[in-house]
Amino acid sequence: MGTGWLSLILLVLSGCRGQNQTPLDDLSALKKEFIAEVLQGSIEECPFDLSYHFRTVFYSKQLVSLFGEFHSYTHLPHGWTKYEGRTFYKNNGRFAPLLLSHLISTKKDWDFIRKYCETLLKSDPCTYFSGEEPLRTTLALEDLNTFTLDDQALILVFQPYTVAGGTDGPPFVKIPWEELRGVISPSHPLCAILSETIHSKCFIASWDENSLERSLKEYDRFQEHLKN
Repeated sequence: MGTGWLSLILLVLSGCRGQNQTPLDDLSALKKEFIAEVLQGSIEECPFDLSYHFRTVFYSKQLVSLFGEFHSYTHLPHGWTKYEGRTFYKNNGRFAPLLLSHLISTKKDWDFIRKYCETLLKSDPCTYFSGEEPLRTTLALEDLNTFTLDDQALILVFQPYTVAGGTDGPPFVKIPWEELRGVISPSHPLCAILSETIHSKCFIASWDENSLERSLKEYDRFQEHLKN
């Protein structure tokens, strides 16, 4: 194999693994970096692109969960993408951010989450964990850093090229709330808020089209019940 091909393969692999480390909180800095790289680009690499999409996955008066996707392309061989999840719950009349560390406190419970995700990833033929010679055999706790949620499940989202190659949409694992009984701290306000919100049916869930259709039907029935 020639050195040219070897260099190209290394470039592709570094592009797959390499992610810009600027936090998504600082969109202004990311925009400046994008412009600076475009100004040093070439005609052959056009068109350049930067996009940021942020949407609600779950919305109610007491609990809001959002999911964001940032993509930037400024040079060959391809661009880079980051995912982020933000969840807020109402506590003492004000919205507060929710972190996984608020819900999962013990090493045993973290290991349950990790193994649950790892098992499902191994059953998915599109991940690095599948096949006779998998690229990965163990999921790291560091991979569990992005989440969102809805009325049915905690949704763990994995960053590009951590658990799978190029896929349509983010790789994720859903853990139903029933599976998390005894794992999530029952004293956390989220438990009561989620239970109350689900019971009220006054929410919209929209992780995917099925979720949105289901929750809209539930909400419409709830509104009809109020009228009657």
